[in-house]
Amino acid sequence: MNPANAWRLGLREFVGELLHELDPRAELVALVDAQSDNFGLQVNTPDDVGKMFLVSKRLVEDAPVDPIALKALCLYLRSEVLHQQTRRTVNEARERRSTLRGPPGQCEVCGDSFRSYERVVVRRARIVHVRCLHREPPP
Repeated sequence: MNPANAWRLGLREFVGELLHELDPRAELVALVDAQSDNFGLQVNTPDDVGKMFLVSKRLVEDAPVDPIALKALCLYLRSEVLHQQTRRTVNEARERRSTLRGPPGQCEVCGDSFRSYERVVVRRARIVHVRCLHREPPP
């Protein structure tokens, strides 16, 4: 987006366009006067409602004409989108982990079945007990 067009679009539309360029699935939900010298921004991504975060008013207002402010604003927006994606991935992993009773199958080194309380690792596309990590697999 051409920053010179920002004044015609308004700050909300400008920030929304920047966000859309960073991630087409992300949506600017709010750009509000939060405090005397800050804007509150809320960014939502699919399946995640973002939290409001503060950004300097001067940074947002200068972004259309100042390349350094534009870069900083883009970094703020990108970090928020990445933060939401990371949080969603961690939540999915936790949910998945809670449904598992233990690793399936048996250790490829010793041949014993995995128990739910045993620690396992994946090394070279093999699932093994931690205790078997440095042993050689049977021939």
